[in-house]
Amino acid sequence: MKHQDELLSQFKKRLVDYTYKQISSQTGIQMTRVFRIFNGYEMKVSEYFALKEMLEEKNEAKDFDHIIEKCRMQLSDSSLKEIEMVCKKKLNLLELIVSTENIVA
Repeated sequence: MKHQDELLSQFKKRLVDYTYKQISSQTGIQMTRVFRIFNGYEMKVSEYFALKEMLEEKNEAKDFDHIIEKCRMQLSDSSLKEIEMVCKKKLNLLELIVSTENIVA
C-alpha cells in the first residue's frame, strides 16, 4: 500500500488538472475504478504500472518542454535556427518513410 500511496501522491502533485475520465482513457482503467483508487481502494499491479507509465510519460514531455524553453531563452537565433532545421529534416524524413510504406502496402 505504501508504493500505491507514493504513486498517487506524485500523480496528484504533477498532474493536478487531469480528470478521472482523462486518466481512464490514457491508462485503460475504467473510470469508476480510477475514482475508487484515488479514494483509497487498493489497486491491482497492472493498474499500478499503468498509472506509473502515464506519470513517467508526462514527466518526459515536461522535461522536453523545459529544455525547449531553456533553449529559447539562452541560445542565439542562429543556434535556434539550426535546431529548427534538424527538426524539420527529421519530420520530412518521417513523412517520406510513412508515405513509402503506404505505397508499398
